[in-house]
Amino acid sequence: VLFRSFRMRRLEPLWVLLGFVAASVALIGRFWLAAPRDAVVGSYGADQGFFAWSLVHWVEVLGHGQAPFLTDRIDAPGGFNLAWATTIPGPAILLAPLTALAGPLASYNLLAIAAPALAAWTAYLLCRHLTADPLASIIGGWAFGFSSYVLGETLNHLNLALVWTLPLIVLVVVRLVDGTLAPRRGAVALAALIGMQLLTFSEIAATGALVGALVLVGALALGPD
Repeated sequence: VLFRSFRMRRLEPLWVLLGFVAASVALIGRFWLAAPRDAVVGSYGADQGFFAWSLVHWVEVLGHGQAPFLTDRIDAPGGFNLAWATTIPGPAILLAPLTALAGPLASYNLLAIAAPALAAWTAYLLCRHLTADPLASIIGGWAFGFSSYVLGETLNHLNLALVWTLPLIVLVVVRLVDGTLAPRRGAVALAALIGMQLLTFSEIAATGALVGALVLVGALALGPD
């Protein structure tokens, strides 16, 4: 009985993730399932088109040595500086093999469907560490990942929907404070998570840094020695 309980506890995060993925598919991916080669999550328009183009752009950067932040394929013949654009290089590089094999729409739809599920799951992991209550943690994860903000942004603005790193950043900081994570490993994890958020959308990373600074000031002013 103890072994079975321990094994179920180990598998709980996986089952929760699968549940969130199924919910995301049911809520925003059911039309894509009906026509996986043609359908796009949301109403296809300028924003989705640019993100799909960005996914191909980063495949060409990796495979053909194209300049990452300058292109003559937008605003020709003068070109465009992509340092001012939301090309989501982090997710695009991670999914470059899928984009090369199946095309940009497959990668775009995968990111859109994964955005709420991953955000809900990482928030669940944070709540699970804080509360040790499975049901409360699932509810907390759902409230974050399937909020009107995240679901709404999956329809048009993929860069704003991919916020799964934020709960993990908070979780790493909490574990550093309570001593359950070694400082060196925590520093590496924070660097990777903040870097991924910067390579997804820098404005959310900047907002997170501002909120973190305010929390730090509040903790120093109000917390114990």
